[in-house]
Amino acid sequence: MQAWNPYFTAMAGVAAVLTGLIFIAVSNNLRQILEEPTLPGRAGETLILLVESLLVSLIALIPGMSRTALGVAVLVMGIAGISLPAMIQLRTTSIKGAPAYVWVRLVGTQLATWPVIVAGVWILADGSSGVYWLAAGTAALTLMAVLNAWVLQIEIRR
Repeated sequence: MQAWNPYFTAMAGVAAVLTGLIFIAVSNNLRQILEEPTLPGRAGETLILLVESLLVSLIALIPGMSRTALGVAVLVMGIAGISLPAMIQLRTTSIKGAPAYVWVRLVGTQLATWPVIVAGVWILADGSSGVYWLAAGTAALTLMAVLNAWVLQIEIRR
């Protein structure tokens, strides 16, 4: 894991900064976000994605952590990270007049989170290759969060 410290340090920094920017975007656009019934959930899921990326990156940086402890922690974070946004999105689909693209968000979030779950399993199984899945997962989580952030900051003003 030592060789991955620069990557996970950078990813933790990126996730922390983006989390702060999401708070600012939501604060600046709170009225518009609250007017659109699907956007509060989108803001919540965006924060979940970024916090998941932040936490798994920080967990990967814990010195001396056993492979088993790392695998379990990553797996738990992956399961939480896939479940919480799915609950928000499924609730959003029941909103009258919810746009069809909510399903695209659901699929995108699931696809972004699955690499973290796979990473947890592979870290538990053999250790080394799971870290590549974890790196892909943190990158995918960040990408999905940035797409959501674009909507919360820019598209909302159209």
